[in-house]
Amino acid sequence: MKRYLKISSFILQGIYSAFCVLDIVLCLTYQHYFDTSMGRKCAYWALDLTGILFFVPIIPISLVINILAMPLRQLEPIGRKRWLIWTIISSVVYMIFYIITICVFVATTGGV
Repeated sequence: MKRYLKISSFILQGIYSAFCVLDIVLCLTYQHYFDTSMGRKCAYWALDLTGILFFVPIIPISLVINILAMPLRQLEPIGRKRWLIWTIISSVVYMIFYIITICVFVATTGGV
């Protein structure tokens, strides 16, 4: 069971990061084609995606999954330390990706 939770933690991190990268790509596409209908659509999609990324409580969900997946102290002390480090680093990575996404969104679209 814990193995599936660990895998789901990595998958959740990957999906959230992919959506942040998609948002950045939409913003950069808008920046190059701002005067076309495709550029405007990209700006509105980026706005919607940025809102979704903000309102989905990804860090608490990830923390719950990571805490449930943590190995027992008696069975795997080294694995437990590594997983604790991953739990902390993954939360920081979520925040960094989101901050970069917001900065790119505001810089390229002006907040639509």
